[in-house]
Amino acid sequence: MADVFEVTIWARGVTQDMEGRHLSLVIANAASKDGKFTQAWDNYADLPDRVQVPLRKYARISDEEIEMRYLYENDNPELVFVMDDTIIKGINIVRGMKKGGTIVVNTKRSAEELLALIPEKDLLKSFVTVDATG
Repeated sequence: MADVFEVTIWARGVTQDMEGRHLSLVIANAASKDGKFTQAWDNYADLPDRVQVPLRKYARISDEEIEMRYLYENDNPELVFVMDDTIIKGINIVRGMKKGGTIVVNTKRSAEELLALIPEKDLLKSFVTVDATG
């Protein structure tokens, strides 16, 4: 099986549902222009029509054809985007992450404040906060 780089995007509600989908598509399209094999999709178990429900989007990138067509969640993400920092407090966003992973969070809060809420910090290679909304 091919070595696959997995990206998980956490978002919340209807508006971020669309933004998260666009982010997964942008990541996959950019990688495909570099000759990579890619996939991008929504998590169909999440219900974005419910107000403020946490939901996930995914992308996969590989140098070889991706044979994981019917696995609908990324089991071992290496990169996690969090579009709403309140998700971190209630959900283990590093679940299944490979050692050396990266988290990027859209927030106005400090990295130290958010890192205190994340279990298994030893898995992280880097933790980045960006005020993308502001």
